[in-house]
Amino acid sequence: MPTIGPRHEAGLWAIGLLVVAAADPTAPALIDVCLFKAAGLAYCPGCGLGHAVGFLARGELMLSIQSHPLVIPVVGILLHRIVFLIRTRGRINQPNSA
Repeated sequence: MPTIGPRHEAGLWAIGLLVVAAADPTAPALIDVCLFKAAGLAYCPGCGLGHAVGFLARGELMLSIQSHPLVIPVVGILLHRIVFLIRTRGRINQPNSA
């Protein structure tokens, strides 16, 4: 099975984070594929996290934390993963050639 390289993975994570951060958390969704909303539930942890990242990118810390209390650790983990992939270039996952 083909795999993507570490820099490509880092790029995908970075693009995903930037897209979510750039989205307006107060605007109605253009495409709504949320299963929680389709089931009639008022709160979705995924949507809450997306809104929280959008609020955090705009400097609205309290709204961000109210949308999802784990936003700061999640963004921190994603940023750490991106930096790790760029710095190591996947050297840890490559087999030793001796």
